[in-house]
Amino acid sequence: MQNKMKNDNLKFKIIFTIGIIGLFFSIYSTTRAGSVYYVSTASEFTAALTSAGAANGGAIYLSAGEYLGTFIVPDNITIQGAGIGNTTLKRPDYSSINNGHVLSLGSNCQVSELTIDGNKTNQNYTENFGSGIIVYEQPNAHDVIEDIEVKNTMLDGILIINSSQVILKNNHTHDTVGYNDINTHNVRAGQAYNGIKIMQHPDYAVPSYVDVIDCVSNDNGLDGIEILSSYVNVKGGYYYGNGRNQNFVDNNFPCAGIFSTYPATNVIIDGVTAYSNNGNGIDIDAANNLLITNSHSYLNGIAGIFITNSPDGNVPPANVTIIGNKAYNNDKISYEFNIHGGIFVSGGDNITVTDNFIYDSQANHTQLYGIYLGCYTGAPALSNSTVNNNFSFGNKTADYSFNITPINCSLSSTNTTNTPSYGWLDYANAIHITGWAYDADAGVNPINVKIYIDETEAANIVANISKPDLSTFGIQGINHGFDYIFPTLAVGKHIIEVYAINTPTGYNYELSGSPKTITIVEAIPPAAPQGLSVQ
Repeated sequence: MQNKMKNDNLKFKIIFTIGIIGLFFSIYSTTRAGSVYYVSTASEFTAALTSAGAANGGAIYLSAGEYLGTFIVPDNITIQGAGIGNTTLKRPDYSSINNGHVLSLGSNCQVSELTIDGNKTNQNYTENFGSGIIVYEQPNAHDVIEDIEVKNTMLDGILIINSSQVILKNNHTHDTVGYNDINTHNVRAGQAYNGIKIMQHPDYAVPSYVDVIDCVSNDNGLDGIEILSSYVNVKGGYYYGNGRNQNFVDNNFPCAGIFSTYPATNVIIDGVTAYSNNGNGIDIDAANNLLITNSHSYLNGIAGIFITNSPDGNVPPANVTIIGNKAYNNDKISYEFNIHGGIFVSGGDNITVTDNFIYDSQANHTQLYGIYLGCYTGAPALSNSTVNNNFSFGNKTADYSFNITPINCSLSSTNTTNTPSYGWLDYANAIHITGWAYDADAGVNPINVKIYIDETEAANIVANISKPDLSTFGIQGINHGFDYIFPTLAVGKHIIEVYAINTPTGYNYELSGSPKTITIVEAIPPAAPQGLSVQ
């Protein structure tokens, strides 16, 4: 996967990190051959899966409607519904199938344009848990899960176990089972589940190579994404409200937008937005070869970005780069942890924290910091590490605190003299985008924004349109808006990203509200024939 270089000072960091991690992959070119099936009932769907499996492949098109059942998908199968909310695969009421995943994928499968409903309110909570989609022990899966909604599952919404080469793109996972659900039924207290879970057993030697692209995962019982695997790339997307409104009577465990722990290594988190989660926005334990960049983390219960040891305390972080992120207004829930803030790092080796923008950690605790290094007695020393060129202000206790033993480190608790540029991408549709950008170093003068469409720079324009509402934001002047009309775009979905150009030089931060996805709609195709048929 290529990285577009919006910031010259990021180029070396990206190349260095990718050199450690290795390039990610693209599997969209995989060929799936065989017969084509059009189905409209669950029994027809089951029959089509059996027939296509015997033929070593095929494409199955599901018309709008509800399909009750749990379905096992053989290798080399494409499944396409009539759209999210139109085609629904639903687990039956009080299903007696233990671990009854709604959709279990073989290898070389593609699933798109449908909803999966785990029907959690009508299940037996003492047993028979199941996920929405599972990919299990497929060392060369080459699976693509795209444009899928997964909701109300009794296990993780999408579950990848001991499998390699999977792409998750533009999916929405939400409302997996949580403590409130389970406590209501008074059984299995202490268990809750993630929107997406990617895991490999420690003795499983095949790296995952999973891409999670522009997904949304919210209001799940545990984390938005949980990563216990290697070579995972989370690019774009929104992770919010996870663990929110949960009653942790039996297990006071905070939930994150993105959570990664041992044995996870070689993880990239790029351009995500994590907010209003019960615990941390981004929570990484025992990180090894980690890049967090261009991400926004705000209004979370504890910290914006939280880096610490493995749960047993034996594996400290190593080779971590945190660059070009925004973390603000965190620490919204009071937990037993006594130090919170924008970016928290407990210690480790070869840690780089640079060009981050942290502000307004002002909530519950008496000790709130913008950037905090070190915490508890016995925390590892910080060695061979760099903290510089950050901008941290308005935090309750201090903007910086280095309560840690530095070994061969360059640690700066002084803000860069260059005030960061910032703003919002307010609106996007198939015709245009609008928003604003501002840099205090430019004062009333407008600055430029760079607009990217599908990873490619499309425009560099001046943000100089009048926006009278900016006068309430405490900035100088109101002529900082922009309105950009798109060129002709191909039919389909497109990812729009906007960056504010720093004045006079410096890191170009992505606007809040960016990225956004727009859809260029084609003409409605003829209706598919009804009933099971083979062409």
